[in-house]
Amino acid sequence: MKQKTVKAYIMITIGTFLMALSVNFVFEPFHIVIGGVTGIGIVVKEFTKQLLWFQNGIPLWITNVIMNVPLFILGVIIKGKRLLARTAYATIALTLFLSLIPIKGVLSHNLLMNVIYGGGIMGLGLGMVLMCDATTGGTDLMAMLLQGGIKHYSVAQIMAVIDGIIVILGAVSFGIETAMYALVAIYITTKVTDQIMGGLHFAKVAWIISREAEQISDVIMDKVDRGITGIESVGMFTKENKTMLMCAVSKKELVKVKEIVKTIDKHAFILIMDAKEILGEGFIE
Repeated sequence: MKQKTVKAYIMITIGTFLMALSVNFVFEPFHIVIGGVTGIGIVVKEFTKQLLWFQNGIPLWITNVIMNVPLFILGVIIKGKRLLARTAYATIALTLFLSLIPIKGVLSHNLLMNVIYGGGIMGLGLGMVLMCDATTGGTDLMAMLLQGGIKHYSVAQIMAVIDGIIVILGAVSFGIETAMYALVAIYITTKVTDQIMGGLHFAKVAWIISREAEQISDVIMDKVDRGITGIESVGMFTKENKTMLMCAVSKKELVKVKEIVKTIDKHAFILIMDAKEILGEGFIE
């Protein structure tokens, strides 16, 4: 258990570093407001550049602290202490990295490529944090707390509304074009985060209906070295009982499976489906 905990905190550290890197190297230098507390921080920094104490605007890490402290206090009161440990660590780590990593747009000279890189790096970092049952506070914690009072809306729906308002603030501050780039970054971040959360070990599932099910299964198990599950089924048009085969294979093995099936029974029905992640013997233990 301790080893798993250590690994989780290492992943959170790497994840928050990547998130801070994307903010300080892409989103802040180019005023890309993608939502969240960092998005609020970018807008606040722009509007506070004339302050005597902060001639360059209030730094993002300060906004991060100011926004998250009251949210955490409310979180402890409403949700209890169990909410805090990893989320508190992730928030502190992100704040620290935001203050230490220099602010400079150096990933690419092309703005669109910067947005793509930034969205990808942010999605990778956020996915690593979420995989460890943590968040970085901010709008996701805010949405979680608000959802307690408006239970007919999901946390995801509330987050979408909050982040949408922040993106609109960014559009007012920096223009519509910049807001459109922010939407591209949000899309990429979401996609990458989903892939990290869902797993990167893609495979295929083949469903095979044939009168030669037994022969096909024997050859696949022998030639491809994959297990097969037989499921008794009934064709609703013919009312004929058949054995439907289900086989999980890699993308490379799928070609061989289709060749085997069509060689044995050219009239076989094959349905191929994507599997984001497969756990078990022959795949990921």
